[in-house]
Amino acid sequence: LDGNCICVTDALEIRSKCYSYFTLFSLALIALAIFVLSSITWYIERKREQSESVWTVKTSELQYDDPPKVLGRGTFGLVVLAEYRGTKVAVKRVIPPKLNLNGDNNSFEDLEFKATDPKTTNMFDFTESTAIINSSNLPKGRGLMSSLVVDYGSMGKNRSVWLRWHKRNTYDELVSDLILEVRQISKLRHPCITTMLGASFSKDEPFLVMEYMDYGSLFDLLHNTTIIVEGDNLLPILRDVAQGIRFLHSAIPLVIHGDLKAQNILVDKHFRAKVSDFGLSQKKQTRGGVGTPYWMAPELLRGESCNTAASDVYSFGIILYEVYSRKIPYEGETFEKVIKLIQDPTMNKRPSVPSAMPLDVASLMADCLIENPEARPTSHELDARL
Repeated sequence: LDGNCICVTDALEIRSKCYSYFTLFSLALIALAIFVLSSITWYIERKREQSESVWTVKTSELQYDDPPKVLGRGTFGLVVLAEYRGTKVAVKRVIPPKLNLNGDNNSFEDLEFKATDPKTTNMFDFTESTAIINSSNLPKGRGLMSSLVVDYGSMGKNRSVWLRWHKRNTYDELVSDLILEVRQISKLRHPCITTMLGASFSKDEPFLVMEYMDYGSLFDLLHNTTIIVEGDNLLPILRDVAQGIRFLHSAIPLVIHGDLKAQNILVDKHFRAKVSDFGLSQKKQTRGGVGTPYWMAPELLRGESCNTAASDVYSFGIILYEVYSRKIPYEGETFEKVIKLIQDPTMNKRPSVPSAMPLDVASLMADCLIENPEARPTSHELDARL
């Protein structure tokens, strides 16, 4: 009568407008759902941060010798000795260094150039590794981790290489991948794999903090003339390695090592061996093979496969040769020729059986080095046969 609209009985007037109770109820449910989801997300993120705080290491918590003592080399830089909360630890870089556009060296690179230790068998500089990730070597417009075939021949027979780089648009994506991987690795606990004590993803130099192993790598132990490792000690070491590989291959999700060799097996003061340098994102997500050429299965060298459990078993076969010969495989032979013969199924080139190797171990080595990946023993069989 006065010219104003009147809402029907199933509607509510709000600021001169009518809204049905159904509409209002629906909006209230949507708001409640958003609130509940936001609360759940906040709670999950909070729990994740609390969980990660257990293994997150601050750079300031690590103390190094001056100059830092070199324990070995990883795929992307030095492994150096440090002290963490009063405990000796090994610190290693785990992804390529971020390209510094300002030309300034970060602290880890400073460590690499300062570190000198004449006693180590793994002295090196970082220039060769840096060369394969320098932006001038990559196709423009494809980002840091563009698809790139690496000339493994130029990298040397004992160097870990990527035969193909996986495509990643930004360095930050590599770091994100690694964080996810470290969350998984931090849950892996076994007497025969090295324990990750912590990690840091601050600034531009992600690194892992691993337990310190007194005798260094199995390679160092085998080639140390001041330490005599008798045959009775070799078999328990190999059993430890096999059990470590079996544990990784039994993990869910599956953890492929990708670069098994004596240099990546560490030995403690009780001569217990532990598998190290396993399961990192930058290795297992590549589109082609990764590893050290003489230890890589032929299917990886031919580019027919990515790393698998069977290719890890092949590498273990080469470790058997290393342990009983105390030599690098194919020592004295031409690198390029050896690689071609390993790849060729008709030639089937493999290391010869060392004279000190027991017959049962020689049989196992031969089975590990079979051309057909499906015919090789599983990690479970390695453990059982040793």
